Amino acid sequence: MSQRTAGWHLSPVGLGPALEPLESRTLFGVAPFPTLAMLDNPGDTVVRLQTNFGVIDFDLFDDAAPITVANFVNYVRKGQFDQSFFHRALTPGFVLQGGAFKFDADNSPNLTSTPTDPPIVNEFGRSNTIRTIAMAKLSGNPNSATDQFFINLANNGGTPPNGLDFQNGGFTVFGRVATDASWNVVLAISALSTANISNAPQIVGSPFASALTQVPVTSAYVAPNVTEASLVTVIDAEIIKPGGVQAFYTNTLYYSEGFAGSTINEFLPLGNHGDSTVFYQVIARSEVRVGDTFFRDRVLNTGSIPAHTRGGITISRFSDTANDLVPEGVPYSLEVQATGPMSANLSHYDFGSATGEAFTPVTSLTWGFGDAHKATANVHDFLVWQNPNPNPANLTVTFYFDNTSTTIALNATTEAFRRGGLSLQNVAQLPTDTNFSVVITSDQPIVAALSHYSTAGQIGADTALGVPGQPSGVGVLPLASDGASADETVTFVNPNNSTVVVDIIMVFSDGTADTVASILPIPLNRRAQFSFDGVQNPPVPTGAPFTVRYLVTTPSGFGVYAQTTHSQQFTVNGSTVSDVNSNPFGITAAATWFFAEGFMDPVRAGHDLFETVSIFNPNGVVPTLPAANAAVTVTFNFTDGFQLTNPVVNVASGHRADLNLHTLATLLDQGTNHGRFFYSITVSSTVAIVAQMEHYDLTLGGLQPSGGFGTLGTPGSTLIRLDGTGG
Repeated sequence: MSQRTAGWHLSPVGLGPALEPLESRTLFGVAPFPTLAMLDNPGDTVVRLQTNFGVIDFDLFDDAAPITVANFVNYVRKGQFDQSFFHRALTPGFVLQGGAFKFDADNSPNLTSTPTDPPIVNEFGRSNTIRTIAMAKLSGNPNSATDQFFINLANNGGTPPNGLDFQNGGFTVFGRVATDASWNVVLAISALSTANISNAPQIVGSPFASALTQVPVTSAYVAPNVTEASLVTVIDAEIIKPGGVQAFYTNTLYYSEGFAGSTINEFLPLGNHGDSTVFYQVIARSEVRVGDTFFRDRVLNTGSIPAHTRGGITISRFSDTANDLVPEGVPYSLEVQATGPMSANLSHYDFGSATGEAFTPVTSLTWGFGDAHKATANVHDFLVWQNPNPNPANLTVTFYFDNTSTTIALNATTEAFRRGGLSLQNVAQLPTDTNFSVVITSDQPIVAALSHYSTAGQIGADTALGVPGQPSGVGVLPLASDGASADETVTFVNPNNSTVVVDIIMVFSDGTADTVASILPIPLNRRAQFSFDGVQNPPVPTGAPFTVRYLVTTPSGFGVYAQTTHSQQFTVNGSTVSDVNSNPFGITAAATWFFAEGFMDPVRAGHDLFETVSIFNPNGVVPTLPAANAAVTVTFNFTDGFQLTNPVVNVASGHRADLNLHTLATLLDQGTNHGRFFYSITVSSTVAIVAQMEHYDLTLGGLQPSGGFGTLGTPGSTLIRLDGTGG
């Protein structure tokens, strides 16, 4: 087994900040993007530097200096500029230079250099005027530029022989500071005092220390010592607009789980459900630094997906590790940034089983998980989170138990734009061979997920997002089943200072609705589980699908977090195949839901390949939504752009419906007669609904890990919270 999360310093603390609302975020919400009118050319690449003084946006001149722009963009995509600092300020009114060095407290000395690619050909053509960006190079060698760049603080083109346009073949201008707001940040940095820090104790011994004689320093600098806080740091550098495209990456999807290894397959299906081409980039943000090759994040892939088309990338394959996009043994989170709405799904195969989950556009200060485990052997649970912010995230992780209201709370800090996490098996404060619930609170909006692996006996695995935001008084799971070959267990956690009473309600496909299966009291700071085994009133038809809805009835206005664990057995070629999947209960509804992952082979359909889309219409049975029937359309978007639309399904208020794709004749025909097997799915409704998908692929070609997963979709329209609290 590979260790998936790095060690974190943990110490007992009190319960963290009050539970906060969820929020939807876009890339770098700290500052607005430039407009196309602000750019030299609307097709230019735009790069954003998030510094500790604010945002600096660079408009890159793709047409004027294509080699230089490609070189700069390559460093950005590899994450080489992240956590670097501006190391030279020639003022007043000359240049501000950066790109070369990082202050790394984990190394001794603390100064490291950015690994460089081969030098590039000089492309001088535009003058070094104020606000332009140019490449630094070695004296007497015009074709020696690598990673160092500078911002012209004045009109430095000049006249022969001293102007920058005339020295050393001319310094290649490849962009400009795009906005006045960005320029003000540059001016604030250039107004700082400079210091010769070459003899600072923290960097003495570095072969690069002699270059640091004119470093801009902050008010935190106290000679002769240098710290990261005393430097002007590029916290993060990312492309926010791809070249040749007149649109910015305005949509972001997150999932905090990712890992590559010699026994792992990891795929990232992507879906474009809109009417125009979408451009995207996929970023992996690592939990730990890996030498000089993976400082913190890197762009794994960039590309475009035509309208109504399924796409995707392969991140790693156990049979082809030489082409893995990330180094083996690196825990990371994944982020998809795109010029329009998309869907993404983690499809991860490890420990002999399958996990999967839809990415989310939502970040939150709070995430709740119903069921987690710690065992002496053969059970491996990983609680992971992503901090997509320019500030460190300070977290409190609180564990709740069945038979005591005493909680265990631990703290952790995760750096800006990094993944963090806990291997629960290695958390000494937790009792062994115990099940518990988890609530994470953070002072920065994060994304959190939980992955579970059982590696002995009935092998199974699942991964799932937590429930974001405040605990909800209402929750919905569209698809559940129970019986001889299936088991459905719901876990609730009550993080309130009062006992709550929860009604558990089953809704069947035959129209039977609002049938109370149980009334469950949960004491304060406790968790409780409910299994549908043995439910007699009403009796649960063996294997029959149903929807689970919960309602907190007492006290009014209180909520819980809820998660389901579903185990399923199949008989394939005379052998029993099983897997588990986990889902958070849906606490929001939307009129459109997206699923990136879809695959159906007619030869295997209903034998060892199963796929179901389930819909619940919450209107009329939750506080937020008045009664209204839902007219639901399910559309399949194939890899060649072909669309197949299923006839409208009418779902009455408070009712449910299933679409079993392994028996859908029109879908099977696409594989049989047209060779179309892979698709994404759009579920559209006339009113807000909750949609879920379940996928089981039980062979995957023999040697490959196989199994299934269930997931709520990615919302494609405005989310409506079911309990009406707004957060």
